[in-house]
Amino acid sequence: MEVGDDRQRARRRQTVTLAVRLAYTAARMKPTNITTTEYAQQASELERAVSEIPARLIAQRPSESRWSVLEIVSHLADAELLAAVRIRRIITQDRPNFQGYKQEQWAMALGYRQRRIETVMARFVLLRHENAELLAGLPEGGEIWNHTGVHDEYGTLSLRQLIEDYLSHTAKHLDQIRNVAADVANGNNG
Repeated sequence: MEVGDDRQRARRRQTVTLAVRLAYTAARMKPTNITTTEYAQQASELERAVSEIPARLIAQRPSESRWSVLEIVSHLADAELLAAVRIRRIITQDRPNFQGYKQEQWAMALGYRQRRIETVMARFVLLRHENAELLAGLPEGGEIWNHTGVHDEYGTLSLRQLIEDYLSHTAKHLDQIRNVAADVANGNNG
């Protein structure tokens, strides 16, 4: 079996997984005012979760193959930076194209392990609040929420689906932060 074949299969699985997640998300969509409120509230939830972790544990990995809290928050800050651009492009352009990124490559090349938690946290919070404010100003249930962009890996996404996906993504990483913090605090290396 060729390495390229493995990568193609993994990419197809990832694409199918997102398609299933988006279909599930579309079936569960809330009114846009609730969605934007939850979107904004995740910034406070992240601040609260990180503030409860002793400073000495923030950069500690539970194992070499798992990210530290610092790396997870750095990833969320970069994801929110991309969200800011994608949201604005969907609102202002006709079916803009979006490129995915390799999170592990970003983590290494951008030095997530050397970042300062205060800096990446501030960036996430600022961008999340600004994005939420922009979204809250859009007409409730208006046509703008159905505007779409085309992701190179996941296909066509509406603004609403994009926001629901960022909500889900952040929630997943909030759980990951709590689990990593608990594992590090308890000395678990799994």
